[in-house]
Amino acid sequence: MIKIYYLLIAVCLIASVQLSYGGDISYSDTRTWPSDQWKVFYTADTRGGFKDQNGNVVVPAKYDEVLDFSQGRGFVLLGDKWHLINESGEFVGSNTFYDVRLFHEGIAAVYVKSEDGILCAYIDRDGQYIVKPMYKGIVDDYYGGYGRIKNPSGAMFFNHDGDLVVKYLDSGVLREGLRAVKMQDSNLWGFVDEHFQLVIEPKYYDAKGFSDGYAPVLVDNDERKWAYIDKDANIVIKPQFEEADIFSEDLAAVVMQGKVGYVNKRGIIDISCKYNHGSKFVNDRALVDLGTAWVWIDKNGNHITKQGVLSQVLQGYSAMYGEYFVSIIPPNNN
Repeated sequence: MIKIYYLLIAVCLIASVQLSYGGDISYSDTRTWPSDQWKVFYTADTRGGFKDQNGNVVVPAKYDEVLDFSQGRGFVLLGDKWHLINESGEFVGSNTFYDVRLFHEGIAAVYVKSEDGILCAYIDRDGQYIVKPMYKGIVDDYYGGYGRIKNPSGAMFFNHDGDLVVKYLDSGVLREGLRAVKMQDSNLWGFVDEHFQLVIEPKYYDAKGFSDGYAPVLVDNDERKWAYIDKDANIVIKPQFEEADIFSEDLAAVVMQGKVGYVNKRGIIDISCKYNHGSKFVNDRALVDLGTAWVWIDKNGNHITKQGVLSQVLQGYSAMYGEYFVSIIPPNNN
């Protein structure tokens, strides 16, 4: 069984299509809100509030927890409920939430606790539901005019009006204008554009996103052979990997004979497959698991840090890069 662990996620996508929604924001909107620069602060008794750029208190510290302002709106926790506030520190709307995320494109992803469990939803800047809490699963931020909710039944995409636009068995994120999706009728993966128009026919047993013009795809499910294709669906690196990740800084983590190494865009293994786990390269370094310890390596495979325990290495990686870290674990064929 192949497992991919997402240890830290902070994805940022930029949309260029002009589309308005929510009455006052479009996802090509470039305006800024002064409150988006406010800083969270906590008092000695762990009450949270906000200060402006000059250090002046603009929202008093009276909350159990606070979330950064985004697009002129903030979230504050009182007891076990999150509330939406405006720049004056006033509650916006009457809805409360179990968990919340920052606003993107004028819409925020939230979780709501109900008798049926924890449900996903989307709200606008007035605190009103764009998509009502009725789905279990994981809710993503809005990007490019669409939000995604994923659960065991599939991946659902909603537009700025809250309408369900399309549903797939599964999907990846939008990368370089294309998104890997698993079709309901064929159970196979293909690629669609940002408006869900089919670009690459569904013919793969698994697929990941495009990066540097290449995408990893599973072409042989029996033998577990991954290859890389270009945006014309041409195979550019032949099927040979037991697992494969997207390219980052001209290298991609791959698995051969149960170990992780790194392949370049010419299909040559630059760093031999000898690690238990491996991350993407960011700023010319990657994290690898030697079995007894985790270390950073450079693009020649040289160790550039002392060996350390996982928690210490991950903390350093997170602090340095603020990127999402994907650890590839070789398949267990037992």
